[in-house]
Amino acid sequence: MSMCFREGTAECSTCPFAASCKPRAEAQLAMLRAELGVVVPERKAAPKPAAPGPVMELTNGLPKKVAAWIAYIEREGIKINEALTKGENPFRGKRPAFLAIACHLLLKLPQGVSRDLLTQCFRDKLSWSAETTAAHVTQARQILAHVGAIEEVDGMIKLRAA
Repeated sequence: MSMCFREGTAECSTCPFAASCKPRAEAQLAMLRAELGVVVPERKAAPKPAAPGPVMELTNGLPKKVAAWIAYIEREGIKINEALTKGENPFRGKRPAFLAIACHLLLKLPQGVSRDLLTQCFRDKLSWSAETTAAHVTQARQILAHVGAIEEVDGMIKLRAA
């Protein structure tokens, strides 16, 4: 009964005639399709899965830009806490300028630096737009907090007591 052949079924896989039945079943199926005018649509290949997007690097919960600046500071060997404890600006004459300004203010204003003052100084000294300034104020606070250089008290950032 080659007309009933179905590869993989329990009956056909145990049948001793399955090997000879398969080509006969395929030939009979092709003959019937031709007589009846049945056109079998070509199967399209399944689309290949899209390549995964770029893998995000873990940054210990820090924003990407902040993590990048911290990595830069570590590569350059800038010892923020040591310099600030000595009363020196660790970024004087170095990149990034916004951290040089923030550290200068922290050294000169022991009572603390407000977000508004930091914003005004960045805008005046670096001629940045309001959006750029706001982003860098946040970055400066996050970087200095991450390295343990500052503490926040009542909305003001202050040098952490040694």
